[in-house]
Amino acid sequence: IHISTSDSSGGAALAANRLNKAFNSLNEESRMLVLKQNTTNNTIIPVAKNKYYVDLRIKITEWIKRFIFKPNYTISLGWIGYNLHKLKPIQEADIIYIHWTGFGYLSIKDIANILNLGKPTFIFMHDMWFITGGCHHSFECNLYKKYCSKCPRLGNNIFNSIVSFTFNLK
Repeated sequence: IHISTSDSSGGAALAANRLNKAFNSLNEESRMLVLKQNTTNNTIIPVAKNKYYVDLRIKITEWIKRFIFKPNYTISLGWIGYNLHKLKPIQEADIIYIHWTGFGYLSIKDIANILNLGKPTFIFMHDMWFITGGCHHSFECNLYKKYCSKCPRLGNNIFNSIVSFTFNLK
């Protein structure tokens, strides 16, 4: 099963969808578990059935990020998410592929719960989020190599502790 925030919005979603289709074309049963479904492919399973709830959740997540961080700063904290490890498609999966999972789809704890299932799990790093304190791209910053603190994108403010906390969670 491929876990992705969307099935067609963004490069990571398109890559995940292509892999899903490729597996199925080889007669390997493959499905995608997504937060937001935009296509009608029957191998794609939306987690939330209410489109308006999903859109509201995405908007709230984006609003919080814009309030805390610079508007053009791409960051995800990974503090909230769905308990996907409890869902039947995850329980039945032989192999799990985790793609881009922002917008409150998977939290750091949710990812740990999936890894603790003991199933072969592959994480595709479509960006740098998995190894930073929340940045999707570090640009000139190399602090993630040791410890995310004093983020050059945030300056010296209270929000640096949020980035450090997130880095420690990971």
